[in-house]
Amino acid sequence: MPGDNDGRTVDHPRFAVGELDDLHDATESAYRLNVYIRDAGLNEAARARRRRLKSWIDEQMRAQAAAKVKDKRSADDFRRDAEKQAAYTLLNRLVILRLLEAPGPSGKRS
Repeated sequence: MPGDNDGRTVDHPRFAVGELDDLHDATESAYRLNVYIRDAGLNEAARARRRRLKSWIDEQMRAQAAAKVKDKRSADDFRRDAEKQAAYTLLNRLVILRLLEAPGPSGKRS
């Protein structure tokens, strides 16, 4: 039934849990988040993206502390949020590209 969560997916957007785990592993592999940045062996672009991700997570943690939230979330929770946002942003972009490639009402491509 639509809207039922059978335990294999995460609610809106609906990604399979395994796919999110794969994305989590790919993020770890790309940015080597378990080692110090100086020891990660990343090129400049990857270091910049890793710093941006870390800054965003740190900002979320500070905002949570300032808001005095009852149920504290971990940095890993915020990292998974960032991974989900990246996943559904990519999915939305792919859908838009597919729609732009589709023939219009006259049968011609836009």
